[in-house]
Amino acid sequence: DDVFITNVVLNVNPAEYDPLQGRIHRGNLKRTGVLYTPGATNVSGVKWSFQTGSNVMSSPVVVNGIVYVGSDNGRFYALDAETGTQIWQFVTSPVKPVRCGPCIADGAVYFTAESVLYALDAAVGTQIWRYTRGSAYALDNSPAVAYGAVFAGFEKWSGTAAISGIDTASGKEVWRFRAMDYPNNGPQGPAIDETTLYTSGDDNVTLAADLRSELQKWRGGGHHCQACVAVDDDSVYYIGQATLRAINKNTVATRWMFAGTVSGDQTPRSSPALHNNVVYIGHQDTWFYAVNANNGSLKWKYKTGGEIWSSPTVAGNAVFVGGLDGWVYAFDLNGSGTDGVVLWKHQTGGPVRSTPWVDNGVVFIGSDDGNVYAIYSPVPEPVGGAAALAALFVIRAVVRR
Repeated sequence: DDVFITNVVLNVNPAEYDPLQGRIHRGNLKRTGVLYTPGATNVSGVKWSFQTGSNVMSSPVVVNGIVYVGSDNGRFYALDAETGTQIWQFVTSPVKPVRCGPCIADGAVYFTAESVLYALDAAVGTQIWRYTRGSAYALDNSPAVAYGAVFAGFEKWSGTAAISGIDTASGKEVWRFRAMDYPNNGPQGPAIDETTLYTSGDDNVTLAADLRSELQKWRGGGHHCQACVAVDDDSVYYIGQATLRAINKNTVATRWMFAGTVSGDQTPRSSPALHNNVVYIGHQDTWFYAVNANNGSLKWKYKTGGEIWSSPTVAGNAVFVGGLDGWVYAFDLNGSGTDGVVLWKHQTGGPVRSTPWVDNGVVFIGSDDGNVYAIYSPVPEPVGGAAALAALFVIRAVVRR
């Protein structure tokens, strides 16, 4: 690997920290999965669907009425959130699947497609710059923007991989941390909390890096993980193999562990969501769990019809997630006893690996049937949440061709 010598000093001023709330995959730079927007505890059906012609594993992000999302057809789209009409599309070069969730900051949209990190004008879709470290490096995780740089993990199956920071203006590398063999091997990305970057990887490592010095703050065991970590004031939460873990941000001590019903060598894809002292997580054992963030005890669970690779999103009084069984689920945040309460569920025409995004009572999500869906509530609930519905609404999507 080349010797990296930075020519630009990254100006890390905590007073200028922007959490990018509502503008990045998982909702914010801490990757908590929380969106402060009216949720959808009732649902009327499909407001619109947009057919891409290939799997939509990418997770949409909606900013200023525009849905940004990619497809396995190698295209990245901007769609009108109200009508589903295409505003623009960008074709990757070389044409590679776009499976990450994007980040929107300062008029630009950032996303990855295998070995290339792209920066586009968010309004018109023209390329501002592209960055690659060569085809030997894979890059499928969701980028994060902070302090004038966009951070992403570059994995390499032989040699040293890196987490890099690319200058948002020039597209040049201005920051690099190399301490993992395969940083965050998967379609997610690093979490950033003021001056610290947190990530996990498929090489059984969880780590924290100082943005100011590019040096490691700590390194801990992580187990196989292809999902984002989530961060709050005290802890880092991640799921490795079959176990959800909470570790102290400062001491790296394990606070608690919560195991699913299936053990063994697994590589989780679902990232945890944090809300009101509860951790929500989907699992490859087909269960969806709500876990007490204080001690790791089970609050409630619900068995779906397939593995869960989608990550949960909290909005209003509900938590939303997709499943490989093809359904999109909305759960009451509070549950009932140890059983999860399904507010509604909606069937698509294929497995759902995409993570839902909620905006003003509409749930946006992709499916392996090639569609991006907008599933809407007739009367959005208040941002603070409303009384949970007791009824189960099962709505079957009619895939528009």
